[in-house]
Amino acid sequence: MGCLQEEIPPETLRFIAAANDMLTLSETVVLFPRWSRGVLPFWGRFVQAWDDLYDVARTLIDRRICEIEAQVSSGEPAEGLYLTYLLTSDQLSRSEVYTSVTELLLGGVDTTSNTLSWTLYHLARDGGAQERLHREVVSVCPDLQEPNSDDLSRMPFLKAVIKETLRLYPVVPGNGRFVSEDEVVVGNYWFPKKTQFHLCHYSLCHDEDQFENAELFKPERWLRGDSSRSKPTTGSYNHHPYSFIPFGVGVRGCVGKRVAEMEMFFALSRLMQKFEVQPEPGAPVVEPKTRTLLIPGKPINLRFLPRA
Repeated sequence: MGCLQEEIPPETLRFIAAANDMLTLSETVVLFPRWSRGVLPFWGRFVQAWDDLYDVARTLIDRRICEIEAQVSSGEPAEGLYLTYLLTSDQLSRSEVYTSVTELLLGGVDTTSNTLSWTLYHLARDGGAQERLHREVVSVCPDLQEPNSDDLSRMPFLKAVIKETLRLYPVVPGNGRFVSEDEVVVGNYWFPKKTQFHLCHYSLCHDEDQFENAELFKPERWLRGDSSRSKPTTGSYNHHPYSFIPFGVGVRGCVGKRVAEMEMFFALSRLMQKFEVQPEPGAPVVEPKTRTLLIPGKPINLRFLPRA
């Protein structure tokens, strides 16, 4: 989409602005009754944001269709990745492809980017953790060697850093489940069928009963063989398995989990190879806020100093 170009394309800026509007308004539109949609401006802006998202995705897909048709007409095979597969498999209608790709593009805007922002924010303020991560990365990939998936398997602290960031700042701070078929008993409380449950991941991830020193950034809590601890303690990695599910779980878990993790691992390892990250002098403490997703409440301003 051209985000790494010197000048970001207008359609990409339009997509980013629409994603911001949609996520910001999502919490507002559910608070007002339907009759207010023709009176208050929120619903119209919300619908326009979705129309813009869909329109940009459709433009990108139509452009790719033209490229595929040109390849086929010249006798070349239609080569490409996921989008090409969707377009040539005949398993989805054109409309379904438009909708699916819109959702996929939207899912990549504020998820990995926010997690990496929080990660760099904490590493910039924790020189020990940043140095430990840098040593690990350069020991596995010396001389600015690009990491591959096998290299990542030898970087446990890198994975621990991302895990700890997702614990402190789960991308989706809350979730809901509707029990439609069976009554359930939870904690000795009986709930009838058709009960709506709300799950607050943020609260669980900051629970001292689950995570010792829950408000602190401590990536080492995820390292089972960490020699800096004399023995495992409750609140390190011995938490309840469902107290930390940043990507959800089961059939409704995030389909992009592995892709998102790989993106963050590769991006962070390359940043650590090339830069030392420091906070901007006088930079304030940044607290999270909810905009459907959990995002920084203020801009995170950092300095990237090239490593020798």
